[in-house]
Amino acid sequence: MKTKAQYIISALVAVAVLICLCASDVFAITREEVIQNAERYAEYEWTVQKGNSNSRWNKWREGKRIKGIPYNWCGFDSIEKFKKKIERGEIAGNTKRCYRNDKTTWRGDFAGVDCSGFVSRTWETSSKYGTGSLNGISEKIPWSNLKPGDILNRSGNHVRLFHHFTNDNRTMIYEATTTKGYNRVVHRVISRDNKYVLRKYKKIEDSSASPLIPTSTSAPTGPKPSVTEVRPNPLPPSPVGQKQWITIYGKNFTRNSKIELEIIGEKKFGKRPKRRLAYESGTELRYHINVGPKENEWSVRVNNDGQVSNACSFKVAYAPAILESHEEVREAPSLEPHLSKPEAPEIPAEEPEHPESPEEPVKKEVKEDFALELYLSKPEPPESPEKPVQVEESLKKTKDIISQSVYHLIQSASEKALLLRRDILEIPHLEKRHNIAIQLENTRLTEGYEKQLKEKKENIRLGLSDYESIIKSLADADPKTVSEEFDDYANKMTEAGRFDKIKIIKVINRHHQDYLKHNTLNMAAIQEDLKKL
Repeated sequence: MKTKAQYIISALVAVAVLICLCASDVFAITREEVIQNAERYAEYEWTVQKGNSNSRWNKWREGKRIKGIPYNWCGFDSIEKFKKKIERGEIAGNTKRCYRNDKTTWRGDFAGVDCSGFVSRTWETSSKYGTGSLNGISEKIPWSNLKPGDILNRSGNHVRLFHHFTNDNRTMIYEATTTKGYNRVVHRVISRDNKYVLRKYKKIEDSSASPLIPTSTSAPTGPKPSVTEVRPNPLPPSPVGQKQWITIYGKNFTRNSKIELEIIGEKKFGKRPKRRLAYESGTELRYHINVGPKENEWSVRVNNDGQVSNACSFKVAYAPAILESHEEVREAPSLEPHLSKPEAPEIPAEEPEHPESPEEPVKKEVKEDFALELYLSKPEPPESPEKPVQVEESLKKTKDIISQSVYHLIQSASEKALLLRRDILEIPHLEKRHNIAIQLENTRLTEGYEKQLKEKKENIRLGLSDYESIIKSLADADPKTVSEEFDDYANKMTEAGRFDKIKIIKVINRHHQDYLKHNTLNMAAIQEDLKKL
């Protein structure tokens, strides 16, 4: 006969067994709950307080309002814990180092989550999993089975939480990332990347609630952009390979906006390289376009992650572009229509030595990229007393075209210098991260930074080559015209308050003068000059 104590022990054992049998149900989580957790991390708003900002570890400014829990390498904070750390004045986020100096102890004196810490929180796991160990609690699935709450995982590198597919078949995700300088949890659209493996959490379950994947008729998220105008219009043709800037005006533009262009009647709308796009503001974008030597009509529209604007057309024509007062709108007409020899005027028999005579054609020694030489020598006007006014107007138009061409070269040099400066300054940061990856013995991360460094250095090499071509083209122009256009550009930048551009134009002018004196350019010195801007 059992004693009272034995009955109690038996009851406790039974309860323990029951708990073990039901453990899988107790810790199960629905897809809706996972997405709700992710949304909380992406939408959580906090204010940077004293102590949260630290230039060594993050780029937050004190007093700034931020949306999204910051990226903290090796971080695994709940929202409640993050809030307490911020209030205590701890550093918000850390994109530099995961371990302490002993390379074995995780740093705990920062607030936030990293990519795998974020996924672990959304899945409500009891401890933090890394991108490698997440494979142990999940199973591989194909793209056709991808559902909200599943992950896109790249072991040893990065992990993303899937939300849904957009109408243009791109992928809406949640992630804790440092990409594009986010340095926090974000909700954004990306293109499909087959380097990632799709995985489903073993303890996730589908509920009877409405699906989280929008139907094909649902509208994409985010504001819809609109385009009102393109300047200059008309835009001059240009030789193949030579680009010029257009300015697109409208509203609801973002730093993630993309440009789509078509040649009406020839080529349908297609996406254009993001690297040529410059974001100025929510109402202004600038794009470095190559329209080619033909006259035609183009159309442009802006795409914000699936939200596509109206189409706005502009012409490409040989007529000189209308000059606008906007600081960056003055564009040079193409030199292409002038590269072929103009028809020779009728010359009396006593003047057979005229340089434009059909018997003695002028040899064209014109550079392919920036041909100015045919403009720079003013031809003697043919004797046509019947139409002196037309000759004068033609000469004036030619002079205006030359001035605009020089201005265009100066503007192109300015934009190229800005892009070069940005790339040059990024090299030391990439090298630091590369060294950290080596110290952590993370092969994939090391290879990733090596690839980025290689691509960045190649961009700089090509950019310097383009910059050198522009300076040499300026050296081929009339020095007086070049000096006047440098002054004109500097005056416009002063009126607009763009003092950064004034510094750049002084450096470009100095490089131009150096080339005139020495007939060569010191590319290493140019890189140092751009770095110091």
